[in-house]
Amino acid sequence: MKRKTVLAAALVGVVLSLGPGPTALAHPPIHERFGVEEFSFVIDEELCGFEVLVEIRQRFHLTLFVDEDGNVTGGHTTGQLFVWLTNLESGRTIRRVIPGPSFLDADGALVRGTGPWAFIFTVDGEVINAWGHITFDDSGLVISVRGRTEPFCGVLA
Repeated sequence: MKRKTVLAAALVGVVLSLGPGPTALAHPPIHERFGVEEFSFVIDEELCGFEVLVEIRQRFHLTLFVDEDGNVTGGHTTGQLFVWLTNLESGRTIRRVIPGPSFLDADGALVRGTGPWAFIFTVDGEVINAWGHITFDDSGLVISVRGRTEPFCGVLA
């Protein structure tokens, strides 16, 4: 038993003598909180065959991760995003709660998202609402969804 204790202590000593690992040298993440913002816009009838009023209320938190040189390596957003979508012809309204998170690359571009999303464009030119794990290309277009999707316009018709 004594031999195992000495061996364990020696291993801990070797590990500690190697110095801090790469994460110990990195800068702490940058945290930014954004207060409540509300805005709206109208999508013209070319997209769905009817105008859609989009009302958004959001409050979110941005975290950026940086390396030992202070360069951003990626990040994510979390928070509250409420979206009301109204077919201005029929008056039908749906509400979506989009809590995220969203994951960003080193340039701040959207890479992945989880949970429910509304009014997102696919690389095939479709507009969808989605639930699950969503992957985006460099332009912010949906490449894939592991989960469920529905046509954006169809749910409002």
